[in-house]
Amino acid sequence: MLQKFNKMNDFINDTNDDMLIANGDFVVDVSDEQGQGHILRALPGSFKNVPDGTVGLERFLLDDDIDGMLNDIREKFKADGCPVQKISYDEETGDLAYYAKYTS
Repeated sequence: MLQKFNKMNDFINDTNDDMLIANGDFVVDVSDEQGQGHILRALPGSFKNVPDGTVGLERFLLDDDIDGMLNDIREKFKADGCPVQKISYDEETGDLAYYAKYTS
C-alpha cells in the first residue's frame, strides 16, 4: 500500500518552486494543489516515504501511451486520497486537465 503525502497546511512554494516568503516569514497555507503538482512532476523514487507515489510526467513526453499516463495519474491520486473525477489530455496542445479533490 502506498503511503499518503501529508495534506492540510504546508510551506508554499512560488512559481520557481522556491519557498515563498512574505513579511519576512515562510508562507504556510493549504497545499492540496501544490501536492498534486508534486505527484505529477516528481519521478518515481523521488520521495523516500512514497517511492511509488509519483507519476513523473516527463516519462510520458515521447510516449504514445496516453491511456497509460492517465491511468497512472488516477492510480497515484487515488492512493494519495484524492480520487480523480474528471481527466483529459489534449494531444495537440499537450494540455492536461483534471478535477480531483482530497477526501478527508
